[in-house]
Amino acid sequence: MFLVTGGTGNVGANVVRELLDAGEEVRVLSREPGDRSFPDGVEAVPGDLTRPESLPAALSGVERAFLMSPAFAGVGGFLGAARRAGLRHVVVLSSASVLAETAGFVGEQHQRLDAVEEITGRQAFTYAQWAAHRAAAFDPAMV
Repeated sequence: MFLVTGGTGNVGANVVRELLDAGEEVRVLSREPGDRSFPDGVEAVPGDLTRPESLPAALSGVERAFLMSPAFAGVGGFLGAARRAGLRHVVVLSSASVLAETAGFVGEQHQRLDAVEEITGRQAFTYAQWAAHRAAAFDPAMV
């Protein structure tokens, strides 16, 4: 079972569709799940990243999660709850802005997500590491 946060937005809605198309079970975390319509097969559950007490029920039975956190609110609380729930994988939406010489506000916020490994106790890869890996697949001299 996948839990998708931000499943009502542009990126999250596409993640939900792709997971469903791949035959995965999908649960979407939403502050107001009754106010939205979701594709058939999606389980919508109430929860709010900024209210960690709302997360254990949403994480029950979940093995993997896609974390999209606007303004990065609640990331630490979510990752702590995910660790306690025993999630195997958490994918965090990041940004290429972390690669910029001067990251700016958005890049700095994404760089804070480098703490995922520390918070979860599991191996994590930053966007910069992933981008370097992808670049090496095309041209090893780029790394």
